[in-house]
Amino acid sequence: MAQTLREKVKNYMSRQEMLCDNEPVVAGISGGADSVCLLDVLSKILDGKRGRILAVCVDHGLRQAAAGEAEYVRTLCEERSIPLRILRWDVAACASDRGITTEEAGRLIRYASFEACAKSPEGYPGGLNKVIEENLRPYLRTADAGKAFDKETSYKIAVAHNANDTAETVLFHLFRGTGIKGLTGIPAKRDNIIRPLLCCTREEIERYLAAEGIEFCTDESNLEDVYTRNRIRHHILRTATEEINEKAVEHIAQMSEQLVLAEGVLEELTKEDYEDCLVSNGSKEVLSQSLSAVKLKNLQPYRRQRVLRKAFEESAGTLKDLEYDHIMALERLTEGRDAKELSLPCGIKACLDGERLEFWKTEGSILEEKKRQSVPVDVPFTVGEEVLLNEAGWKVSSEWHERKKEEYISGEQYTKCLDYDKIKVGVRLRTALPGDWLVIDRKGKKQSLRRYLINEKVPVSERGRVLVLAKEDHVFWIVGYRIGEDVKITDTTEKVCTIRAEKAGK
Repeated sequence: MAQTLREKVKNYMSRQEMLCDNEPVVAGISGGADSVCLLDVLSKILDGKRGRILAVCVDHGLRQAAAGEAEYVRTLCEERSIPLRILRWDVAACASDRGITTEEAGRLIRYASFEACAKSPEGYPGGLNKVIEENLRPYLRTADAGKAFDKETSYKIAVAHNANDTAETVLFHLFRGTGIKGLTGIPAKRDNIIRPLLCCTREEIERYLAAEGIEFCTDESNLEDVYTRNRIRHHILRTATEEINEKAVEHIAQMSEQLVLAEGVLEELTKEDYEDCLVSNGSKEVLSQSLSAVKLKNLQPYRRQRVLRKAFEESAGTLKDLEYDHIMALERLTEGRDAKELSLPCGIKACLDGERLEFWKTEGSILEEKKRQSVPVDVPFTVGEEVLLNEAGWKVSSEWHERKKEEYISGEQYTKCLDYDKIKVGVRLRTALPGDWLVIDRKGKKQSLRRYLINEKVPVSERGRVLVLAKEDHVFWIVGYRIGEDVKITDTTEKVCTIRAEKAGK
């Protein structure tokens, strides 16, 4: 039995590519069955070579028995010639200071401690990086530096989650509400963290320890129904294995592993869809990004929902507190079936502006933020002089020449040819204003600039920043779009003015 479990773990680690040759490991050891099994199995898989494993035991300062458990871990490590570091923290104080649960604070401190030791196995506290040192050092009471390693290196961090933990996580996420990613459970590896025992059930682990004659400590808090996970463990999973299928835990873990593969494929597709829908990353700090609402609506519903989810994550930097209802609200917003502005978690707001779905980071309304960002520009324009508009981010240059018999008329977006005599007096470069108009055909038909920009599907957020060449409210050129029909080159034109606009700094 003992050999079978070791081989199972060894094969699983190989299949998941957890360790490279001779790569050292920081192992989180609490003294419980799972971590004691992890310590023993790793020491034998890695052949007990000195310097391959550093054990780290974190005392949360919540139970009197924890000190004795740490000493038991010391005994186990000494028997196997494995160096140990014991770190003692005031988790309750950390939880109170941060306004989080002791369970969350404990997890935060454990991983910060493992990471610190992995980055600097030669000693504490020099191994703590600046962020961990600032955030967590005030809660450290004492530290046992243990044995130092011979060289500095980067270690993998091994923790003792097993198949039951995966099953509990999957059910917890399912009951709370989740998508496919939440049903993938606990990852076998993430960054430098590895979980070699995910292929083993808790029952297999305890049988292994019994066969090897290895004792372990029992955390009495795991026997209580205070935590949600404990209730899932003691009642739901126990009923499932005893009354439905004795391999219920393995089956949930197997499903989770398959979903990890499926999620990998879906994530690649989501990335492609997101990049295809992305119109721009915000040029302003508060405007995070803009997506094409047309392309979003053309996506299959599930693919669209995943893109919306990713867009939120890109804006907020996290998926924390984002729920299914938020995604459905974004769907309705994209389709124009709901309010024009939507408040989301983490201070993110979304709005539909024309055919763009925008994500903003702002405390006030998006409309007010857009008005604040629209800096007006208004300067005289003289042919032959370069105009630098730092506020609007443009540089405009111009020149004129006598019209040639075969005149080349530029059709480029930011270079236009106009009748010089019609624009040489009283013309200004400025941002668009209410009441602006332009001539749109040879019959002299006029159209308001506002209507033109709406027809061109220019987002509301950009209309106030559109640059125009105009005389009073008569617009001759909408930079980046078109010129008025009345200033185009004709057979009666004597002089040609060529105007070029480019982004300042180019």
